[in-house]
Amino acid sequence: MLYTVWSRGEPIGTTELGFRGVGFERARSGHFHPNARGEELMEELASDSHCMRAYMHRNYRDAEGNDLIDPEYVGCDWFADVAEHLHQTAHFDLELRDENNVHLSVAEVGIQDKHPDWPVPLTPEQLAAYRVTEQAENERRKEREALVSVNAAGSHPISEADQKMLDEMLADDEEHMEGCEYFDTPCDITTPVGWGYEETQGDNELGSGWNTTLRDLPDFPRYQVHVILGAGAD
Repeated sequence: MLYTVWSRGEPIGTTELGFRGVGFERARSGHFHPNARGEELMEELASDSHCMRAYMHRNYRDAEGNDLIDPEYVGCDWFADVAEHLHQTAHFDLELRDENNVHLSVAEVGIQDKHPDWPVPLTPEQLAAYRVTEQAENERRKEREALVSVNAAGSHPISEADQKMLDEMLADDEEHMEGCEYFDTPCDITTPVGWGYEETQGDNELGSGWNTTLRDLPDFPRYQVHVILGAGAD
């Protein structure tokens, strides 16, 4: 079932709450897919805590009185940070609705950012500037390759100015490639391809670095949502 998360009367994203349960049916979790409005709120609303899901299980006890959480976590700073975050973001008034837009009772709702260090997406202006720079770099690379080719062939004398420019280009490349050992790595693939190559995208090609196993790993969403359902909620 597809659920919708709402904040202050407007939808901010969706989730299937599809994570496998760990013993407490009232605590549900799943990937969270924010919409455009949700993306605007994520910087403040999402927590970078790695134990928010565990926090949602802190009060669970089975029939024998056993819990699921290591006792040292219950009073730790990590759990205190989650509690503080939920308190500070309570004004977002998060709600959960099912696919029929029926409001579900929830005791707590928290959104987790698994990759808080991911860079902020480029604005259209920044993306345009990046493409201009990328084009300039490509032109510079072609010039360097042409100079290297002429110099290696020895069929045409290279001018002092061209040699100086070539030396500067190579020095700059060496500085930026320090530690990469790019030219020392044996590689049988001679045709580099980019991520736009759909047939065997990332499959052992130079330019991607991924083998088949790594390529087939799922691309998990950045955010998760964790809830404790209230009385009467399914």
